[in-house]
Amino acid sequence: MPKPLQVATTIQSQIHSGRDSKGTSGTHMMMCWAYESPSVVYGDDNHWGGLQFHVSGFEHSGTVTVMLHYNDTYTVTFKDREGDEVHSVDYIHFPELAQVIDSYVESGEVLEDA
Repeated sequence: MPKPLQVATTIQSQIHSGRDSKGTSGTHMMMCWAYESPSVVYGDDNHWGGLQFHVSGFEHSGTVTVMLHYNDTYTVTFKDREGDEVHSVDYIHFPELAQVIDSYVESGEVLEDA
């Protein structure tokens, strides 16, 4: 069973190395989101664990939580600055992870089928 810090570190690397449909790197996207304050999220009955971080994007400012399911897909949850959930996307595969986050944070678009 992976340790929570391993899971969070892996998620951060996968976002960092991701690309969107235009070829923009995950590193560039994270900079545009004003990515900050990453922290480990511990697992539960449905997840190995995850990563939480703050963003200040064009359309979304608040918290993003990425949780790893036992089937190697992710749930991405967006919360506003008050901590209220505003959107969630389930069963995202890691190649689409950065693009799904970027789409919502920068344009408010929902990519359900990335």
